[in-house]
Amino acid sequence: MTNVDFCEQNKSKSHEVNVDGIKNIISCSKKSTKIIHISTDYVFDGAKGQYSEEDATNPINEYGRTKLEGEQFLAKNSNDSLIIRTNVLYDYASNSNASFLNWIVNSLNNEKVIKLAIGLTLLPPILIKYSIGS
Repeated sequence: MTNVDFCEQNKSKSHEVNVDGIKNIISCSKKSTKIIHISTDYVFDGAKGQYSEEDATNPINEYGRTKLEGEQFLAKNSNDSLIIRTNVLYDYASNSNASFLNWIVNSLNNEKVIKLAIGLTLLPPILIKYSIGS
């Protein structure tokens, strides 16, 4: 679940998807299964910028908190996993409300004002590899 506002208004649903979803995947997987988890840079508070995998996390909203909790559960309970912390995934999916590109196109088509951060630098994803026992 990637809708930040929805997560803030629906905390139990956010937890169900972003935390319990990971728990369900792990419980259904063999110990040798390699899990790739798409997370978010919302696990950081944004104060520093230019984050790396060594930086301390400090989520400031429910979306970031539940994504971090899912990451932490995965790291503790998966033999081999990869967590990708990214900001925006660019795509085009005509039937998806979760597409950043669709949101831009639909907003423009509906003559809506689009508010984006000024001077925002989009960085490559942060990759965090966890191996228990290493």
